[in-house]
Amino acid sequence: MKKLIALLILGILLIPSAFAEVRTSVSVGTVVVKKPYERGLQVIHCDWTSTAGGAVTVAITGLFGTVERAAFAPVAAASPSTNYDVVITDLTGYDILATLGANRSATAVENVVPKIATVVSSATTHEKVVTGGTLSLAITNAGAAKQGKFTLYVSN
Repeated sequence: MKKLIALLILGILLIPSAFAEVRTSVSVGTVVVKKPYERGLQVIHCDWTSTAGGAVTVAITGLFGTVERAAFAPVAAASPSTNYDVVITDLTGYDILATLGANRSATAVENVVPKIATVVSSATTHEKVVTGGTLSLAITNAGAAKQGKFTLYVSN
């Protein structure tokens, strides 16, 4: 019986991300966030509306894993300004989109797969970005009261 209890406790400790809850808080702009969890993939979907200053700021906590893809889509009725910017920074200030959120289209749906350059013994490779903890999503230069959709896919 003691071994069974020990194995159960160990199992729970080894898979904390399966029980983690992703949370968001909006400090600038308006955002509706949907957080489905499908087949080992965490999907953060934000429907956003910018402030009069053209900005949106969201804190995302509890998101751990490898960034697989980010998608950007303008809303036709109130599309953002051309070349609006999306940055997601971790606690160290690193942009997990690897600058690929810059200069987004006001008319087209766009997808990016962020990768980080790693240099080992003078050889450069590009690896997917791993993230965890608290992230800060910032949308800027969108124009006043503009709307868009942003989706982030993170695998465990």
